[in-house]
Amino acid sequence: MPRLEGTGHGPVGAVADWLRANGIDPIDVPVDSRISIEPGVSADDRRIRYTDLLRNELGHLRHDPATDRGCRSPSPTALGRSASDHADASAV
Repeated sequence: MPRLEGTGHGPVGAVADWLRANGIDPIDVPVDSRISIEPGVSADDRRIRYTDLLRNELGHLRHDPATDRGCRSPSPTALGRSASDHADASAV
């Protein structure tokens, strides 16, 4: 299987680093997830919206038999570090 080099948001490593800098574990964000930054009333209340893979109480990915893939949920989180603060993830 070929190694994934990029996402729709930029190079895999740069996007993963940016997600971690914002408190998001990149292993729980599907590579085809749409990631967006939602504006807030001020710069301090902007949020990252992304799709999160859901885990059960044991930490295992939950499986959705209807789609035959992991269960997903939209997840907003506070923006701690913008893409412009992380030069390699500026495409996010």
